[in-house]
Amino acid sequence: VWEKEILNVSRIYWIIAYKYIQMYSAFFLLFLGRLEQLRGNVEEAVINFKKCIEIQDEWKQFHNICYWELLWCHSVRCDWHNSAKYADILRKQCKWSPGTYTYQYATF
Repeated sequence: VWEKEILNVSRIYWIIAYKYIQMYSAFFLLFLGRLEQLRGNVEEAVINFKKCIEIQDEWKQFHNICYWELLWCHSVRCDWHNSAKYADILRKQCKWSPGTYTYQYATF
């Protein structure tokens, strides 16, 4: 059902990435990670989210977006230890919803 949309997103992603030659910017790595999630390539998504965190350290909120995605990537793989690790990081760093992160940390 989603194959056509995923193909379109992939095509657009690579056209823009090559046009602007910023395939290794934080935004492009985040979106590539999301694209890999949609494709079911969780390992590739994890790699891209971790790269996204590594390449910049000025915008911590961007890290939190990646930690959120990493939490769910590990959850899909039933890797509860790493899911809990990212929930704990969010619980300590992010003020958006401490109750949600605490609940997730406890359940993972």
